[in-house]
Amino acid sequence: MSQETRRALRSFLDLEAGVDDDDDEVGGGRSDDEEFDDFIDNDNPAELGEAKILERSVNSGVRNLALREPTEHPDDAFVQVRMPPTSRDFPLWRVACRLGIEEEAVFSLLQLAAPWHELRSAFTRGSIRGWVYLETTMNEHINRLLKLTPGIVSRRTGIIREQIDFEDWTKMLTMHDIEANVDVGRWVRVRKGTYKGDVGYVLASESWGVRLLLVPRLSPPNLASSSLKRKRSTVAPEPA
Repeated sequence: MSQETRRALRSFLDLEAGVDDDDDEVGGGRSDDEEFDDFIDNDNPAELGEAKILERSVNSGVRNLALREPTEHPDDAFVQVRMPPTSRDFPLWRVACRLGIEEEAVFSLLQLAAPWHELRSAFTRGSIRGWVYLETTMNEHINRLLKLTPGIVSRRTGIIREQIDFEDWTKMLTMHDIEANVDVGRWVRVRKGTYKGDVGYVLASESWGVRLLLVPRLSPPNLASSSLKRKRSTVAPEPA
């Protein structure tokens, strides 16, 4: 070790330990070399070959890489991307609901559901309107509750419901944002559905779509039948 290195190291130790130069000299008559020999590990020779230094560097890098690699957790063996359904899983159903009040129907179901209804979850999808999704066994109690829920579409044969296949369960949890590019106060034309081709005025923009004021569709009069009636009415009756 050079003289400058010893001097710099001793200054650093003095600053950290708060020891004066006088205290360093009082220590049993030990020389600077002996003092630094106790502090620095000099078991290995200072002049190492280039091959030895390269070998140690490679081994150190391998050890660091092994430490950074994630270790396998004991519970990882039980984690699967798609686990098959079990007897404890409830089926997933979708139930028809009136447009615009799907959230109200879900809120009412979650508020009134009891343990005997066997309703584990209820949700709605913003990208698909007119349906609410239920994780339930669809027993007699939940059917009775659905008939009393506002917005649920019910017929003489019962509520309109469809069971979701297990392969599509994860798709039901995927939400798609609907970007409404229609401004309030504009005139638009309906492209799909019952009112396809009708002209409407945008009243409001909602999270699920827009509210339109449609122009009434007037059926054109039947000109052939009206002209025939006129001709018949103009014929004078024969004298008696």
